[in-house]
Amino acid sequence: VCVGFARREKDHDTFRAEMKEAVSKFSRVKPLDEELWNAFASNLYYHKSDFDKPEGYQALGKFLNELDTKHGTKGNRVYYLSTQPRYFPVIIEQLNGADLIYPYHDEKEKWSRTIIEKPFGHDLNSAIALQEDLMKHIHEKQLFRIDHYLGKETVQNILAFRFSNHRCRRDRHRYARKILRRRRSHTRLHPKPHDATPLPCRNGATKQFGC
Repeated sequence: VCVGFARREKDHDTFRAEMKEAVSKFSRVKPLDEELWNAFASNLYYHKSDFDKPEGYQALGKFLNELDTKHGTKGNRVYYLSTQPRYFPVIIEQLNGADLIYPYHDEKEKWSRTIIEKPFGHDLNSAIALQEDLMKHIHEKQLFRIDHYLGKETVQNILAFRFSNHRCRRDRHRYARKILRRRRSHTRLHPKPHDATPLPCRNGATKQFGC
């Protein structure tokens, strides 16, 4: 279940239509599977509120409880903050104030986590200040930070470059063989106990170590 949270006025169907347009445009799999999308879209919802309005978060909490009953999500929450960095402290403070972030050490039957996207501060001092501010309302183990550039094509292409480049593949295989030789040498220097299970050799016989 996914609930969009923003200040613009729209209903659930409008939000679903916007998501469908975005997925149709940017998805790697085209055309869009209508049956699959309809099943997914039935779990998309929208909630309107300003980021600094406590009543909006209180209403969100009630709405999420209704969705728990409907979808069986058991109160588990993941809050994904893809906003301007200046809103991070505001949103997390409001979430905590509305009891939408659970006390970490009391999490037993349900849990809450928060993901922050985009730069975490613009330098060391601002990052430290932001960290100290957030820790007033959330436990460190409940907070995750990601860089959305990790999904950009330039980074994604590293894998394609790695496996298509013959030089990289040759060096990788050479390194793997070197590690394997070291492991075999270590095995000969440190044989297994005599009661260890014998290993098969190429000639069909078995030895305790080293064929």
